[in-house]
Amino acid sequence: MKLLFIQDSGLSESIGLMNISAILKANGHDCNLFIVSEEKNLFKKIYAYNPDIIGFSCITGMHKWVISLAKEIKKKFNVPIIVGGPHATYYPEIIEEKPIDIISRGESEYAILELLDKLGKKQDIIEIKNLWVKKDNKIFKNPVRPLIEDLDSPPLPDRGLYYNRYKFIRNMTMKRFISGIGCPYNCTFCHNPLMRELYKDKGKYVRKKSVERTIQEIEEVKKKYPLKTVHFSDDTFTIDRKWLIKFLDEYKKRINLPFTCNVRIDLIDEELAKKMKKANCHAITYGLESGNEKMRNLIIKKELSDTIIIKNSRILKKAGIKILTTSIVGLPGETLENALETIKLNRKAGVDFTRINVLEPYPKLEIVSYSKAHGYLDKD
Repeated sequence: MKLLFIQDSGLSESIGLMNISAILKANGHDCNLFIVSEEKNLFKKIYAYNPDIIGFSCITGMHKWVISLAKEIKKKFNVPIIVGGPHATYYPEIIEEKPIDIISRGESEYAILELLDKLGKKQDIIEIKNLWVKKDNKIFKNPVRPLIEDLDSPPLPDRGLYYNRYKFIRNMTMKRFISGIGCPYNCTFCHNPLMRELYKDKGKYVRKKSVERTIQEIEEVKKKYPLKTVHFSDDTFTIDRKWLIKFLDEYKKRINLPFTCNVRIDLIDEELAKKMKKANCHAITYGLESGNEKMRNLIIKKELSDTIIIKNSRILKKAGIKILTTSIVGLPGETLENALETIKLNRKAGVDFTRINVLEPYPKLEIVSYSKAHGYLDKD
């Protein structure tokens, strides 16, 4: 069976899609990907590939584009369309849109494999876990399967899905890796609490690959493709201190390229900062969010004090590691003075860069429920 993924632009490759492709190919299926912004005649390319199913990985905000393109595809090709990714996970009602046949919620690797296996054998697909399936004017809603506990068990991500076709992505010298999945914290603007609820009693949510598997993935890319900087896209790279110290030693010996990562600033101390710098950590990112401690901890539930932010930022700076913070403006109840506090705290912490985001109130997030309850958003 042949699955074709369609992506809007080439600004970033999806590790999730590369994981799915690797599992499909290891089990006798084929997988391809077209980036719409890079294809002069998309429908001609689809016709030439002749897929059995077409898939989109969709974030909220992009869903209207997906629905629009899916309608155009349906006019020309009689193939099922599946949508996965964050939007389908948290807003599965997208399956009610006419051109969408199937959605996949949560971690989709083995759900998609089972789907292609059953389609190939012309078997019924209405009971595949993780999937919601539209059939005979009904929607069959299945629960998610247990989480993948052993992250070393799937094959290495299929980076050729992108790199074989799009040289400009292959030739980017900074490439992204994931050493672990999940975050145990409760930030009210984040999707992780929703995902933990979806997977309640379905296995351990915060998981790490082994040090050896993580190093192998980087070595494989370093051997085959241009690579000058490694970025770890884990929500919280420093979540497991024992794992991290072992990893830093191996990384220094076998990779030794500059790397960047996302951390919780309260999980940093002088010993760890020195070890990270020694292993060639060039820069870290952490969520400062708001310069007003009350808003940060009561509304966002970040559980970070000003004292820790300033102290540990200075530890990183002393070690020679650059800092990028993410901050949010437009919080419920925020005043102009509060927003200026955010700028001031970034300056006190001595950060090198900050990315200021405007709060986007996605339905179902806790911060949206708070905003409705306190009159900052309409009830509907």
